[in-house]
Amino acid sequence: MSNRDPLEISRREAISRLGLSTAGIPLIGGMLPASYANLLQDKQDAEAKQDRKRKLGVGYRVLGKTGLKVSEIAVGCGRIDESNSRIVESALDQGLNFIDTAPAYTNGHSEVAVGKILKARKAQRDKIIVSTKASGVNHSGLVKASDEEVEKVMRTRLEKSLKALQTDHVEIYFAQHGQRNPDIVDYPQMWKALEKFQKEGKIKHIALSTHTNYLKTSEAVIACGKYDILMTIINAPTMDPEVAKLGAGGGQRRRRRQKKAAEDMRQVAADCKKNGIGLIAMKAANPSFFPGKTWDGGVEAYSTKLDRKTYSKHQLLYRKVMGDDIASVNIGMSQMSYLDEAMALDEAFWKSKKGDKPAKKVPAKKVRKG
Repeated sequence: MSNRDPLEISRREAISRLGLSTAGIPLIGGMLPASYANLLQDKQDAEAKQDRKRKLGVGYRVLGKTGLKVSEIAVGCGRIDESNSRIVESALDQGLNFIDTAPAYTNGHSEVAVGKILKARKAQRDKIIVSTKASGVNHSGLVKASDEEVEKVMRTRLEKSLKALQTDHVEIYFAQHGQRNPDIVDYPQMWKALEKFQKEGKIKHIALSTHTNYLKTSEAVIACGKYDILMTIINAPTMDPEVAKLGAGGGQRRRRRQKKAAEDMRQVAADCKKNGIGLIAMKAANPSFFPGKTWDGGVEAYSTKLDRKTYSKHQLLYRKVMGDDIASVNIGMSQMSYLDEAMALDEAFWKSKKGDKPAKKVPAKKVRKG
């Protein structure tokens, strides 16, 4: 199920592993002296075989029927721009291979930042899985439009994204971004356009994301039978009825629209697996999508006292989701500390899968009420 070879070890990281200071090494023409370069290469080669046993180990899972092997942690670029794009570079250096962006993120700066990284890593491009989205496409207004009009609208959006990303294709294209209306996930004009884009080699696999009215929309995606990938809300309250009960009566922390109880997504997860639809979890530890007291309840239900001393609440909630039938959990990484947490989480998850004593689930009556 898991392959733990990282994409690449960065120059800075290799220097750090050798105990050398970048400031203390004389550079010639902007490069390391040959002796140092060879030493670094030898050290890198020697350690590459050990990475699956180190903190930098990363698990991969097959994304439904696509055959893509994606890192269990997807690099969410919702708040990435050129000022913090080093986070994405570091994620790639540490073995994460799945980057999720969109033209709607940071007013388009996210795609531009990712594009510069892809250009700089051109030789690595076939090892990096990139997804972007048809943000801003009004499908409600296109369901009765002509084939030509729908294609024009969608092509304009796609071409703009490819230009920003400085690539001629994306592995995953979310043809519908944040869809909430299950009645328009499937209309023929859209599929005709997407089929053309696939034949042209601009997109490989077609996806949909939803986080409002997400149960019915997800069910419509599965019934449609045409999507390769679904990204939706998968978290403790949507996957555990006992945790979900703690959301009764609302009491939502932030988003007013999410006050009602969490939807039960267990059948959606099972149906995705059955039908070969790659399932990506999002909002897996976002408090805005945990009704009532399900945030703290979920943490306690899936962790021991020792766990809670060792890991953050976000890590514990992500770990729970990683045990469900998903291919990857999309974690928004706007700070380097979020990436560090994610990498430590991945190591902890795989240790538990190898036989460490698993966390015991706390019965609902013992879940803390505060």
